[in-house]
Amino acid sequence: MKNVRNLMLPGLVFALSSQVFANPIQDGFYQGKKVGWFKSNATPCSVVCRRAHGGTSEFEKFKMPALGNKYTYVCKAKEVSSVPLAKGELYGNNFSSAARNKVCMVSTPNGQVHRKIKFKCLCVQP
Repeated sequence: MKNVRNLMLPGLVFALSSQVFANPIQDGFYQGKKVGWFKSNATPCSVVCRRAHGGTSEFEKFKMPALGNKYTYVCKAKEVSSVPLAKGELYGNNFSSAARNKVCMVSTPNGQVHRKIKFKCLCVQP
């Protein structure tokens, strides 16, 4: 009987773990690591994070002079699609160029690029 219980426990944990989804960084406030997702309505991530208690936006620096990009900020946006894998939130880029700083550009699983005006920015508090 003890051996059966020992075999059932890992099976039960595995079955439950396949039903659990986690997002370790919650929306709207800073956690212990002082990072959080904050809403943006066509506002660049650098501005959103500065307004959120003086934080900075998570970014990568690069140069693309032809497009005017110097930074790309981490953002996520909701995607509603008929494809089951594309539902939920997709991660993307909020670029620093004037033409692209008010949208979150996300790529869907089928390779399409969507420009989202309502998105969230990943902010880090110093």
